Amino acid sequence: MRHRYAFLFCALLLTSLSATAASLFETLGSPDLMHPFNLRVIALGPEAAYYNPALLIGQKNQLKLGFGMAAGDLNIAYKPRDKRYDVPGEIRDRNSSLITHDGPDVPLEEKRYTPLPTSDLIHKRGSKDPDFLEFYTLIGGTMSWLDGWLAGALYVELPASQLTGQIPYYADERDQFFGNSLHFELLGDRLQSFHLVAALAGKVGDWLALGVGATVGVQAVADIGVYVADPSAPENLLFDPAIAVHALPLLAPHFGFVLRPIDDLAITGTLHFPNLNFDFDLDVDIQVRGFDTLYEHEDPNDPNSPRKKWLDAGLRTNYGNDPLRFSLGVMYSFPEVRGWTVSLMTSAIYTMWSTYRDRHAEKPLDKWHDTIKPTFGVHIAAEDREFGFDWNYHMSPVPDQTGRSNYVDNDRIAFAVGYTEMFRFEKFTLASGLSFQTQVLLKRTTDKTRTEEGYDDPKDAPYNSVVDEYPTMYDVAGNVYPGSVGFQTNNPGFPGYWTRGVIFSSGLYVKFIF
Repeated sequence: MRHRYAFLFCALLLTSLSATAASLFETLGSPDLMHPFNLRVIALGPEAAYYNPALLIGQKNQLKLGFGMAAGDLNIAYKPRDKRYDVPGEIRDRNSSLITHDGPDVPLEEKRYTPLPTSDLIHKRGSKDPDFLEFYTLIGGTMSWLDGWLAGALYVELPASQLTGQIPYYADERDQFFGNSLHFELLGDRLQSFHLVAALAGKVGDWLALGVGATVGVQAVADIGVYVADPSAPENLLFDPAIAVHALPLLAPHFGFVLRPIDDLAITGTLHFPNLNFDFDLDVDIQVRGFDTLYEHEDPNDPNSPRKKWLDAGLRTNYGNDPLRFSLGVMYSFPEVRGWTVSLMTSAIYTMWSTYRDRHAEKPLDKWHDTIKPTFGVHIAAEDREFGFDWNYHMSPVPDQTGRSNYVDNDRIAFAVGYTEMFRFEKFTLASGLSFQTQVLLKRTTDKTRTEEGYDDPKDAPYNSVVDEYPTMYDVAGNVYPGSVGFQTNNPGFPGYWTRGVIFSSGLYVKFIF
């Protein structure tokens, strides 16, 4: 009975927290475990709730507390840019409506926005540091019923720095107005969100186990009213926000199976449906006193229709987009020799990155590739101690960014080692372990192919090419504005860059097995 109360307490603790989905687990695995990259194949504890819930069958009842850290020494080197490509100060006097090319009917690759003079940008090109240091707490518990025919688990990961982190940025010239930098697309805030996973598993027979789980994402909807009494005094704005936060709309299920045709062989498979860490929808109604005559008509096709009483603006962002993924894996355990058992495991994870959407809910202009990530592991176990080694290869889904976009990502080779010690008592067992991993981001060089001549009509430019942000313009007499001649851009990735880095991660845990 005490065991059930302990598990109930753990469940109440975990379910009292709002939670998000699993970008961290796909990048670092569970950082406190000896097999962070093969957890879809081997059962080590409650983390199976996310990776493969079918692996809960056969596990002993347990409560786990773990701690992990991850540090990234990342490098984005910006290639020098000739000043002749800078946006000149004279653009301050140009008619923005003649430069901006936007609207719901304009394809993303043809959009263009009036830039700022390069000398007026708030942030210098490349001012954002991509390095990071994160700490995590991992809590979980498992319980089985009906003589091991049914099992359940809860698993949570909490970052120490903040409950969740969402850091938006644009992957093209639009970032000049904000950070004016490049960012590692699959790192950053994807490693700063907390995660909650619940799962159930059942035995179909001695040879087959099935499991189902779910991760929960958070959706926020904000309706904001703004009144501007005096545009010259923006500090006197009135705001009236209405914000709602939902969890169930972003519930993402996943499934797993374990097939054991013979005692020493396990064949595993998983399917994870797409999920988000966080989805934010914003709708803003802006009233500006004295600007009524500038508002569009309620019916744009009828100039006699009444003027609009307010301006509408909308925004949607999403974070931690993990596309559909499925895996197959195999683990084989060799016969015991002098009290030691050696198990070999391998798996392949297929991820449909071609459906990826970035932090502004936009699909990359140059379609990403689906990838297959291979993993390999060795597990060496005796009665009171275990050793593990993991390896995987992350093939970047991001094609060469030779055009307008700057999605930064590298191929990665990752290694992990770990150790666990068991302390057995009459009625329970304590287990503790250490884990270390290193991921090497292989150097990648990017060169933009856009020529300096530019194109007056974006339709004439190559698909997804770097935008000439100050196209050739003429005055009323037909004379060319000198500063508009040639090619000008504040795209932080132009004319090129190279990236590489190293990620270190380590962790430890204590587990109470009863």
